Amino acid sequence: MLAHVASQDCGGATDVERQQLIDEKKVFGEVTGCTPNEGLQFGCVPQAWVAILVSLLQIFLYAPLALFSRIYYERWVGSRILLRMCCLGMEPWTANIALMIGMGNLHHSLKLQECSVPSKKLQGSHQRIKNSFMSDVLGSDFIMGEGDYDCWMPWWIRWLGTQVLSRLALFYYPNTLEPDKLIRCDKLEFDEICETTIERFGSEFGARVDLSAERHSELGAIRLCIEGLGAFALEKRGSSYVVDYSSMEAMPVREGYMRMGGCMRLSSSLDHVEGLDLFGKTYLPTDPAWAGALHIFRCTCGAALIFYPHTISCHYLRGGFTATVVREMDPDHAWRRVLTPFTVMTLHVNWGAKSIISGPGAIFERLGPFSQWSTQELFRAACRQFRIESFASNLRRRGVSDLRKQEYPYGYWGLKLYSIFETFAKEYIDQYWPTDASVTADAELRWFFDQYSRLLPEICEHAPAGDVSTQEELVTFLASHIWEVTAAHEHSGHVGDLLRQYDMFHTHVVEGNLENMESLLPSLPSRLSLLFARALTSRPGAKLYQADPRELSRFFLDSSDPSVSERFMASLQKLHEEMEVFNAEQPDSLVFKSFDPYVLEISVTV
Repeated sequence: MLAHVASQDCGGATDVERQQLIDEKKVFGEVTGCTPNEGLQFGCVPQAWVAILVSLLQIFLYAPLALFSRIYYERWVGSRILLRMCCLGMEPWTANIALMIGMGNLHHSLKLQECSVPSKKLQGSHQRIKNSFMSDVLGSDFIMGEGDYDCWMPWWIRWLGTQVLSRLALFYYPNTLEPDKLIRCDKLEFDEICETTIERFGSEFGARVDLSAERHSELGAIRLCIEGLGAFALEKRGSSYVVDYSSMEAMPVREGYMRMGGCMRLSSSLDHVEGLDLFGKTYLPTDPAWAGALHIFRCTCGAALIFYPHTISCHYLRGGFTATVVREMDPDHAWRRVLTPFTVMTLHVNWGAKSIISGPGAIFERLGPFSQWSTQELFRAACRQFRIESFASNLRRRGVSDLRKQEYPYGYWGLKLYSIFETFAKEYIDQYWPTDASVTADAELRWFFDQYSRLLPEICEHAPAGDVSTQEELVTFLASHIWEVTAAHEHSGHVGDLLRQYDMFHTHVVEGNLENMESLLPSLPSRLSLLFARALTSRPGAKLYQADPRELSRFFLDSSDPSVSERFMASLQKLHEEMEVFNAEQPDSLVFKSFDPYVLEISVTV
């Protein structure tokens, strides 16, 4: 009912949705024998039959080798886990993606010492490739770099993978829902599924904190906004504070899904919920429909962050574009050397992201509720938000820079971490560009910024100028880059703590009654698909904190002072120890896990 009302309230949405039906047929064609809903039984045969058959074959082939090889044992375990998830009803597109990637590969983690230092003797394949889909969506060329020194695939594997993934996305029609026919599970069944599937890969694939006690309460809503997935968007408005995603209420969704959105209003002291505005109505913690309304808002916060900053900024405009240009600089240039450890594996990861996550028919359109137009509009909106700024500037712009630790843990701990990045950036830059004049005299450095700005889509309203003239600009770019690919990437991308709680988060909300939480929860096939997506993004990468600072300083020129890296790591260690004390006081803190240097990867490696 509320979704229908929202549809009437957003002018032109009906016409947009009607056009969507036409566009979907253009992109995906007619249904090809695979039912376009989540009832994943076609007769008595699961639609993921390809993954089931191959997994069975792998189990028998890997079994004898698993007795003697750790690698084959992990592959054997991965095949068994995939088989179980498929038999339970995993969405077939996701099942086939898991088959291609290899579930057993989730065991493997990358270490920084395994990554290559730039060298004239070591030239990996590198080229700029136009992403046609994102170019069409954004209205200007969207260029991505391909080619990396570490773990990069031969061209023929990339070509074959692209062909398979693009056709796989078109073969299985994106889901629409028939809520009355969904196959669901209860909490006990969900707990057992998690424990017997992805959590067999290790503790990092489970929940890091237990949020179940206060999840639907007023306190839970406040914590969502001051340290959870809503904290990124907290801003001051008058005498109150808000997390406002109400603009998303106008986004058309596919049949069977609830619209998303909402605006959470908090008191001036951030200890009281003044109201949750959703679909033209205000909900209070005492209302019967409060838990349902909060669930929609919580899912909205997570879905919004996946678009921005996670995908558009962390993966593409910061991590990917920086990696693309820096790979083309002289291997012995000091700017390339300092950015290298903070871009390792990023081009490799983004090659997969363009097909599996953001491409047509990929995860955004399958596990999210949005129509194609809505998904594309969210990409455009994300680019409009993009800007390069210090974390302190970001806090000031949102009017939350003066909040204390208990009022806004996200801002307090985030600023501590960013200050470490800023100090490191300044100390490193002082060695090679001690004055503004030395910055402007470096032609290759200025070339980097010119090329980087040229890659940014024209839709980016806050794109930086294509030139650099001051040391301060260098410091801001480097420090904010490290922040984006470490802390921002982790905080916006690790949704597992909420996902594991059964009724706290999903990438969509099923059309139902706000007073009946169970009616809003996803189907079992959709849960299984998101569990795999979450496991894929939880695969450990090279860590930011290195016990031996030489693991970082080896990327720098011989002329670089090694004490810069030593002080950097010492500061990260000190912050970790402070956070451990904070964690003892509040053991279920999301910020502790998101900003802890021991937790963070050093770049976009997953």
